[in-house]
Amino acid sequence: MGACISRIQRWIVAAGSRYLLAAACLLCAVPAAKSDDEVPEPLGSTTNDVMSSSVYQNSEEPNHGIAAREEKLDPTIGGWISQGFTWNPASPRDRYNGPVSFNDRANEYQLNQLYLFIDRPAYFDAGHFGLGFRADMVFGTDAFQFQSYGFDDQIVSGNFSTFYKLAFPQLYLEAALPFAPDASVKFGKWYSPLGYESGLAAEDFFYSYPLAFNITPFTHTGILLDFPLNDQITTEIGLHRGMDVWEGDSSFWGYSCGITWTSQDERTSIAFVMGSGPVSDSEDTPENAGDVGGSSAPKPRNQLLGIGGWLEYQWTERLRYAFNFDVLQMEDRRNDQPFTEAYAFTQSVFYDWSDRVTAGARFELARDDDGGFIYGFRADNPAAAGTYTNLTLGLNVRCGRRAILRPEVRWDWQNRDDSSALPAFRDGRSNHQFLFATDLVVVF
Repeated sequence: MGACISRIQRWIVAAGSRYLLAAACLLCAVPAAKSDDEVPEPLGSTTNDVMSSSVYQNSEEPNHGIAAREEKLDPTIGGWISQGFTWNPASPRDRYNGPVSFNDRANEYQLNQLYLFIDRPAYFDAGHFGLGFRADMVFGTDAFQFQSYGFDDQIVSGNFSTFYKLAFPQLYLEAALPFAPDASVKFGKWYSPLGYESGLAAEDFFYSYPLAFNITPFTHTGILLDFPLNDQITTEIGLHRGMDVWEGDSSFWGYSCGITWTSQDERTSIAFVMGSGPVSDSEDTPENAGDVGGSSAPKPRNQLLGIGGWLEYQWTERLRYAFNFDVLQMEDRRNDQPFTEAYAFTQSVFYDWSDRVTAGARFELARDDDGGFIYGFRADNPAAAGTYTNLTLGLNVRCGRRAILRPEVRWDWQNRDDSSALPAFRDGRSNHQFLFATDLVVVF
């Protein structure tokens, strides 16, 4: 059985690396679209909005009435496949690009995301409950980022593949409330509002992600209330089992909340989000909790507090700007360092050269005060306290109706507080790194 799995994995890598470039050339050779409807939406034009985690949003205004409800009972089924390659001229022996993700593998083909979803929104109708649901599944080298303790990590054995995993990042029921127009409640597993970029290849502009993206939670499991205050302000509040936790031994719960304001001309939007909760699926017992703060009551391990926000502004018809920040604090009572903190600031600019080509630039400044957040994916590459910066320049080239090519170049630098600490790049031998990467996203 093991030999069969190994052969399948080798076939995936060999076939993917051969066909990625061929597919890109073929799709880019498709004749120009005759209308705007045939040109894919530029990636990066939508972000991890506080109010929604849906990949495809229904832009139509809800039509009230029984006939309208009957017309909208059918669910939407869709998804995408993203695959790419990252060239690292330093050729690290372990083939890891340090703390960079999702293109974490150096000089190696990656099937990043085979993403499928089924979605039936809870449509609002005055005086009636609206019921809906959503289920998302992702397979690939990115899937481990979407996994939650107690569920996804239990579905497929870790022996199946070192890099290719399976996750169900969203599984929820949704109810529209008849007494509150456009308000809804989700029960189940849903995307966290923390973090500006979504992690979904069909939504984000760049192939790679900021370092702060790795340390914010991906999903929560619990109850989420979406409540618009008016046409310009939307809010949400949720109670959940923790950060990337489905079910565990901990009796502690977490919370998340957010608010978004959009200007009347829709050129400016501002969001503020925060959340807290246990990261692991375990807790201290009264026996090992110790006398902390005069109490021996159980306390959650790895309690994470995250605060973030972003500003988006459409300067001109072609030029748009985004600024976002993340501040994270964690209490880890199992280690010598009881309290760790990190924060990051990111600025992005996007320019539409044409209907088919968009250019983007992103600069991140991240600070890990205690060496508890920013680290590579190798077991022997621990985090190091210091300042991290990176610059990414990229393009979105829309190929035909449903495909987008995302080439980019990226530079990373690390300034360690302790010069004897292990560097972040090139197998722990360098404090800087250059990458050239590209992936192809095909939506279906």
